[in-house]
Amino acid sequence: MKGRMIFSQLFPVTLAFAGLGLEARAQTADTISRTSVSDRIVSWQAKAAAGDAGAMRMLADCYRHGDGVERDMREAWRWYALAASGGDLEAEYEIGCLYRDGNGVRQDMKEAAYWFRKAARNGHPEAMLNIARQFENGDGVLQDSRIAAEYYWRAASGGNAEAASRYAEMLRDGVGVKADPAQARKWQAKADALHRAKTTP
Repeated sequence: MKGRMIFSQLFPVTLAFAGLGLEARAQTADTISRTSVSDRIVSWQAKAAAGDAGAMRMLADCYRHGDGVERDMREAWRWYALAASGGDLEAEYEIGCLYRDGNGVRQDMKEAAYWFRKAARNGHPEAMLNIARQFENGDGVLQDSRIAAEYYWRAASGGNAEAASRYAEMLRDGVGVKADPAQARKWQAKADALHRAKTTP
């Protein structure tokens, strides 16, 4: 009985020390993480100064998300622009997103279309999806269902599930393309398969 009483008195203290240990380890891990990010930023800055477009984009991502630096969308846009001028495909797409959303810059759907088309020409499926939406809705460009369908097809062929599903609907309804129920079913099946692949662990 006495032993159980002593244990009951010591147990909360033991838990408290264990909690302190977990907190200390978490703080240590957080410090290591911040140090690691800071080291990477220094490395990317050096590479960016040497003209590495990929490093410029990584710096842009840091400023966009406040990762290791204070969040600054204007600085993010500046680094994305530098990366894009250096030929970085992902940066071209991200600039389109910034203009589309008015994030760090004044919203401008014409500029968004310019950058999405640029990235799409270079093979970016998400950019193809976005410019397809703009042509379908006449948002920042002249509405053109035929061009929209072409971009949806290209994005779907590149593995974009949402584009495959929308292209299937256009084939089903004869919007921008000749109606073709068989092809519509084929592309919807592809869209379903892409969705499953994306959600399967």
